This record gives sequence, structure tokens and C-alpha cells, in this order.
Amino acid sequence: MADSTQNDKTEEATGQLVTHPPAALLEGLGSQGKCKTDEYKTFEELQVAEGQTNPMILACQQCRSKILRAGKATLIAKEVFLPLVSQKKAIGTQPDGETVKDYWLVNEMMTFENVGFSNTVGTSTKYLTCADCEMGPLGIHDLQNPQEFLVAVRRVKYAAN
Repeated sequence: MADSTQNDKTEEATGQLVTHPPAALLEGLGSQGKCKTDEYKTFEELQVAEGQTNPMILACQQCRSKILRAGKATLIAKEVFLPLVSQKKAIGTQPDGETVKDYWLVNEMMTFENVGFSNTVGTSTKYLTCADCEMGPLGIHDLQNPQEFLVAVRRVKYAAN
């Protein structure tokens, strides 16, 4: 019986030897970007004041993907309109939405663990989504402010790991 830590080797029809990684490695990689807990907190439970950093990991509410590591964003108060999460509207119509007042401010796009960006809406707006399940918008990026990425505090959940 082969050791499960060794790579599986098969010969394709072309005669070339192909190496496949062990199943345990592939399984581990598949969950690497996910939070390992089933215990999440809401923003209200965090008791964070404006100007403080996020004390926990920001995770997608739908699929548990890690959006941002702890300590990487600062809480700010800024009123910005965001469309409601995951709605379908006809092209050219104004989406339903809400004015969101509290955001996590991220200064650099590469700080995110797992975030997607919509196509540009209007002249300078991109919406942030979960890169795994595409839930969103989770936040907003105004191209006029290249160092300002805003994640709505109530559109994510919070995890310790």
C-alpha cells in the first residue's frame, strides 16, 4: 500500500509521467482561506470605537471566507450609499440601497485576504465583494481616492481564526 503522504503518479496517454499532490494537501488548501470556527460575533459585540483597528478577522457572512485579517483596518464614520446585498435589477435602473455610516477603512488593496471588485459603476465607483462566493456589495472603493477601501461593518461577520 502506498504512503498517503507520497504523490500519486500516473502515466497519461501521451506517455508523460504526471504527479498529483496528495489528497490531504488538496483538502487543506481548499479550506485555507476559510475561518476555522463556527462561532462568530456581530459588530455590536466587538465594542470598537472610531479610530480603533479591527480586533478580529472580517469574514464573509455567506461562505466564511477571510476578507481581512485582524488589525488591518481602522473604524471610521462616513455616510456612503450602498446597494442592498445580492439583488438583481434591470440594467439602467437605480438599485435599492441604504446609507451606511460605519466602515472599516483599508488603505491598500493588497491588504485584503480575499476580496473581489465589481466593474466600474458610473465614473469612479467599484463595489467590494467576496471573491469566493461573490456576495456583495460588502463595501465600496472610489477610484478618486486610491488609498480608501471601505468595508461596511455590518456586511461582514467576525471570527477569532
